[in-house]
Amino acid sequence: MKPSSLTVGLIVDHAKAVRIPLLIILITVVLTFWVDQIRELFLLLTTTTHVWHQVGTLVMAGALGFAVWHTARTVYRFDIPSIPSLANPKAEVLRKWAPRYLGAAVALLMAVGSLTALFDKSLKNAEEEPQFWMPVLFIVETVALLVFVILRRELFGGVFGLSKTPAGDPRVSHWSQLPRSVRMVYAVIVFANVLALVLAAEVPGFLSHMGTLALALMCACFLTITGTYLTIQAARWQFPLLSALFALAVVLQFFGVTDNHRVRLYEGMHSFSSPNEGSIDREPVISTSLVDYTKKWSAGPPPLTPVYLVSSEGGGIRAAAWTALVLDELEIQSEGEFSKHMLLGSGVSGGSLGLAWFAAIVRGEREGVIKLDDIRPMAQLFYETDFLGPTLETMFLTDFLQRFVPSAQFVDRGERLESGWETGWAVACRTRPSANAVATQKPRADVCSLFGSSWKSLGMAADRVPALFLNSTEAQSGRRFIEEPFASLRGVGQDDAVVNAATLSTDGLSASSPLSAVVHDSARFTYVSPAGTLLAISAI
Repeated sequence: MKPSSLTVGLIVDHAKAVRIPLLIILITVVLTFWVDQIRELFLLLTTTTHVWHQVGTLVMAGALGFAVWHTARTVYRFDIPSIPSLANPKAEVLRKWAPRYLGAAVALLMAVGSLTALFDKSLKNAEEEPQFWMPVLFIVETVALLVFVILRRELFGGVFGLSKTPAGDPRVSHWSQLPRSVRMVYAVIVFANVLALVLAAEVPGFLSHMGTLALALMCACFLTITGTYLTIQAARWQFPLLSALFALAVVLQFFGVTDNHRVRLYEGMHSFSSPNEGSIDREPVISTSLVDYTKKWSAGPPPLTPVYLVSSEGGGIRAAAWTALVLDELEIQSEGEFSKHMLLGSGVSGGSLGLAWFAAIVRGEREGVIKLDDIRPMAQLFYETDFLGPTLETMFLTDFLQRFVPSAQFVDRGERLESGWETGWAVACRTRPSANAVATQKPRADVCSLFGSSWKSLGMAADRVPALFLNSTEAQSGRRFIEEPFASLRGVGQDDAVVNAATLSTDGLSASSPLSAVVHDSARFTYVSPAGTLLAISAI
C-alpha cells in the first residue's frame, strides 16, 4: 500500500503500540540536543583516552538500536484486542519501515551528539586531541543496522524460517506462538537485566567501567525490552499495568516505606538506614559563635591582613573544578600563605565540592602530609575520576527497583556519588608525589580519608583551616538551608536577626556527618541526585 493510504488514526494507534521504544527515542533526542550534562558526556567520549569506554558506547548503542527495532517489530506481530488496527493492511508500510527507522535512529543520534561535541568551544585550547572518527563509526553503525534489518530475511530466511516480507509473518496472540529466536532475544536481555541488578547491588561500580554513556544506553535497552513486554501484557489483559505500577510507586513513596534517601549522620550509616542515636555527635563542629570565632581568628598569632572571604557559585562538576583550580593556584603561587588569610568560604552545588576539596587540602598541609607540589596532580586525578558512572548505575538499576519494594533495602544513588568523592580523594591523597618521595613515611590515614570522615575532622577551629558555609534549599518549604559549623552566628538567641527566611543546620546536621554527605546536601546535582531526607537530631 502507498503511504498516502495512512490515516491519522492508524498512525496514532501504531505509535501507541510502540510507545516504549518511541519514548526512548524521544528522550534520547531531548538529552542529545538540550541537556548540557549529556553534551559533556559526548565531549568526554570524543576526547577520552579510555578506548574501552568508546568501544562500550558503540556496542551499547548498537544493542539499544537492535532492541528498539526488535521490540517494535514484535509488537506489530501481536493481535491486540484494544488496537485492532494493528492488522489493517493499509498500515503495512508503517509496520515495515517504522521499526527499522526507530532502531537506526539510536546510533544516528549518537553520531550527531558526538559530532556536535567536537565543535564545542572548550576544545579549542584543550590538551586532548578531538577524535573525529567517533561520529564516523556511529554513522557506519547506523548504516550497518539498517542493512541488517532490511536484508536479514534474504540472508537468514532459510535458517530461522523468516518470510520474505514482514507481512508474511503469522500474527500471534500469545508469546508462546512467537518463533523461538524471537523469544530467545527477550530471554537473554531479561536475564542480562537481572544480572545487572545483582551486580549493581553486590558489586557497585563494576558495570560503570564500560563508561557512563554506555551504561545509560544499556539501561535504556533493558527498559525497552521489559517496558514493551509489560505493554503487550497489559494490552492482552486489557488492564492498565504500567499505570498500576506507577500508582504503586506513588503510594509507597507517599507512606515513606521506600525512602532510601536519608542524609547520613555519621560514618557507617547508609542512606536506607535508621540512624543509631548513640553514633550521632550532637555537639556543634565549632563550639563558639561565628562572632567569637572571628575575633579569636583575627587576633592571630600572627595578625593577618588582609582577610579573605571566598564565595563560589554552582554549575556541576565544572564549578567544582574551577573553584578548586583557582584556590589551588592561589595557594601555590602564594607559597601556602593564601589559606592562612582565608577565614571562610560560602558555596553552593559544585562550588561547595570545590570549597570542601580546598579545606581538605589545607588540613593536609597543616598536618605536613600534603606539600604544595602535590596539589596540582592531586586535583587532576580527583577531577578526572568518573563520579557519574557508578551513580547512574545505581540510579537506573537498584534505585529504580527500590521504588517498587515496600522496604528500604538499597544504597541510593546519592550515597553512591558520595562514595565516589570519598574514594577519589583517598586515591589522590595516597598517590600524591610526596608519598613516593619518602618511602619510610607512613601515610596519614586520617588525612587520606577526610571525605569519608566527619566534617568535624577538618579541624576548622584549629590551624586556620577555612570554615565552610554550604548552602542548600529545603525541598518542601523552599527556604534556604545553611550548613554551617558554629554553635550560633551572633550568639545564642540572636541569629534570627542575621538570617532571613533561612534555616541553620544546627539541629539538622550532626558534627559526625561525613564530609561527603555534608557537601552532597548542598551539591545535589540536577537529574542525578534525589532530595535527601534530613531527620532533626532532636527528634532522634
